[in-house]
Amino acid sequence: YRDPDGTEVTVAYNNNSTATTFTTTWDGAGSFTYTLPAGATVTFTKGAANGSTQIVGQGSGRCVDDTGNPADGVQQYLWDCTSGNADQTYQYAPGGQLEIGGKCLGAAGNGTANGTKVITWDCNGTASQQWTFHADGAITSNLSGRCLDATGDGTADGTPLQLWSCTGDSNQAWTATPGI
Repeated sequence: YRDPDGTEVTVAYNNNSTATTFTTTWDGAGSFTYTLPAGATVTFTKGAANGSTQIVGQGSGRCVDDTGNPADGVQQYLWDCTSGNADQTYQYAPGGQLEIGGKCLGAAGNGTANGTKVITWDCNGTASQQWTFHADGAITSNLSGRCLDATGDGTADGTPLQLWSCTGDSNQAWTATPGI
């Protein structure tokens, strides 16, 4: 559905008895994959402005941030959210990538182990740069299945981000805030 102001809204209901994974493609702003639990409903909204999003930690209230330096190999961290901050503005891209500053969010060295740094790197379409958003707020790497994690249950500015086995803790729960 497209609101009169250009905002796109997608509502999905899973009437199956098991979780269902699907891909949503925004008009001109990429796509993402989401797993919806059985019997659940979810609403996604993409603002008319540019299809960008801030990724906010549910445990910290802080945003995923590229430290002001989207160069190859820069580890992402938490920082106070600021509306319109380019260091916190991610774009959904075709194939499930999260792009920022012309780079993609990914696993350092295509790593799959606990503690692998989450970094920016030239977009290359590999599974280490593809992410799945889950109904419980988890964001998982398509390569490893591990969760985007604020290191050490951290909530402070500057807490580095890594991949870690999914635990359901609040340091692994995220909200994508579209339309900034």
